[in-house]
Amino acid sequence: LQLEGIGVSIRPERGNEDYTKIETIVEGGPASKSGQVKSGDRIIGVAQDGEKMVDVIGWPSNEIVGLIRGKRGTKVTIRLLGSGAPMSQARNVTITRDVIQEEDAGVRSRTVNVTRDGQQYTFGVIEIPSFYLNYRARRAGTEYRSVSEDTNNALKTLAAKNVSGIIIDLRNNPGGSLEEVARMLGQVIKSGPVVQIRDGNGNVSVFEDDDNGAQTYAGPLAVMVNLASASASEIYSAAIQDYERGIVIGSTTTGKGTAQVQLDNLAHGQATLTQRKFYRVTGGSTQNKGVIPDVKLVDIYNEEFGERKAKNALEWDTIPTAPFKREGSIAPYVKRLGELSQARVKVDPQFNYLEQRKDISKKTEDQKRVVLDIDQRKAELLALEKQTLDSENKRRQIAGQKPYANWESYQASMEALVEARAKMKAKKPRLPHENLKTASLTVPGVYVPIYRSSKPLTHYI
Repeated sequence: LQLEGIGVSIRPERGNEDYTKIETIVEGGPASKSGQVKSGDRIIGVAQDGEKMVDVIGWPSNEIVGLIRGKRGTKVTIRLLGSGAPMSQARNVTITRDVIQEEDAGVRSRTVNVTRDGQQYTFGVIEIPSFYLNYRARRAGTEYRSVSEDTNNALKTLAAKNVSGIIIDLRNNPGGSLEEVARMLGQVIKSGPVVQIRDGNGNVSVFEDDDNGAQTYAGPLAVMVNLASASASEIYSAAIQDYERGIVIGSTTTGKGTAQVQLDNLAHGQATLTQRKFYRVTGGSTQNKGVIPDVKLVDIYNEEFGERKAKNALEWDTIPTAPFKREGSIAPYVKRLGELSQARVKVDPQFNYLEQRKDISKKTEDQKRVVLDIDQRKAELLALEKQTLDSENKRRQIAGQKPYANWESYQASMEALVEARAKMKAKKPRLPHENLKTASLTVPGVYVPIYRSSKPLTHYI
């Protein structure tokens, strides 16, 4: 569970591998605490403490890793460029390398009160940043921390409060230990298979919940996912959906249904070898297609990454169903739940704001031409800033907040909120688009060895 470095994962940018971008940020790590590093930022330069900035555009990501990694307590300056931002908006961020402790980025739980039809309900929320397990400590026989144990304790605590239901938040969870997934599913289902695994020879093995029917929590359950939910997150949400143990809410997941081994000692470079493929108990793979939620919400990432965006990604396929017994009856209610959700979404200012921001982003991405006239380029940038600011101010007016006077004040406010949010864990200030339904959590890192990484060619530093 310990990670030494600045606390981010990086990988080549999809569609333009001259750039290496920050994919995830370890909550509680040096980069997160700085409040200045964001998921999606491009790394365009790296400088050691007191040394000249090195331009790394076009560099392989593994060579950039070599520049950023270093001893605890030393400083490194990275030059970052926001996704879609002009080069003039690049910024330097100096970070002191450190060890990211497990306490900074584990399971969190809380309760929220929701009023519906004049009646108040209390729900439990469990935020799971990754499926972590300290393999080294377990092998050594010393005390260690695991996501299954932390989640089990959270379920017991919330159940003791007689909550109306529990929401498992797997948004932005990149995956982790398969063993932990099986244990966690056993906490909410009685018994049965949880995932099927096929190797390169076509042999299929089945992970089972083998706790003799023990169940920590048997009440109403929901799982929240988004495009950044990958690998083990997809195994968990797929099993909940197949057993009809609960309802899955959010946007379609990454579609990372394979496991790789990283080969770093080849004679001529590196390679990532796919060894296994994951399948739901119903027989369908989580590869490529991902997990499609029962109740769909706006995709704030606009399908900008994931297996469906990768070149030559393995296709979705099926194998025979593993014998299992459904533990609920969700399917008859899904259509009506979706209709009620959409009706609320249409009149909710937060969702309208997200849809507008998504449309603005998509319009920019779909633009295929590049204007060489500097004045016209500036005019386009100003128009984009105005459109974004108008959308934000409309949301603020509906929410009874004071509109921003200009783009600069909006940017300054956002940066201050991000920094404050990174430094405060117990009671985090909300960003404008955040609420129970739409929050995009600070993206955590993966706390497992590199060969278990949830996405190939991702480096953790």
